[in-house]
This record gives sequence, structure tokens and C-alpha cells, in this order.
Amino acid sequence: MDGRGSDDKGTLAPIYPSEAPSLPDTGRRWVALFLLVVFISGFVVSSALWIVGLF
Repeated sequence: MDGRGSDDKGTLAPIYPSEAPSLPDTGRRWVALFLLVVFISGFVVSSALWIVGLF
């Protein structure tokens, strides 16, 4: 990521001075939250099915 960032700095920095850092951060935050929710819900459902399978 560092290499790509240094390559793109020359062209992207003047065009998006303020928008470039903010948009990917919020997108990454939403993706991480979504994956976390999916992982937790999948774990809860699988553990519930496993417990039901025991009885």
C-alpha cells in the first residue's frame, strides 16, 4: 500500500486534497463493521445449531 500511495501522490494529491482520505476510511469502517456483524452472527448461528444438534 505504501508503494501505491507514493506512486499516486503526484497525480491524486492536487485533485482530491480532502476527499481522498475521508472516503476510503468510512468505506473501510463500514466494511469492517459489516464483516464483524456477519462473522458474529454466523458464529452464533453455527454454535446454536451445534448445541441443538447435541440435544
